Amino acid sequence: MESILGRLNCLYNQALERRNATYQEREESLSFYDQCQWLTPLRAANEHG
Repeated sequence: MESILGRLNCLYNQALERRNATYQEREESLSFYDQCQWLTPLRAANEHG
């Protein structure tokens, strides 16, 4: 259980970092759709690895 929570925490922090960086660089927010597009390949890679 700790392993899963650690991975979810890491993923959340990466998503937050990505949203913050996007806002600082372009002064625009990422939508839920944008975040899903970023997450889908990560999830697929995790299923195979």
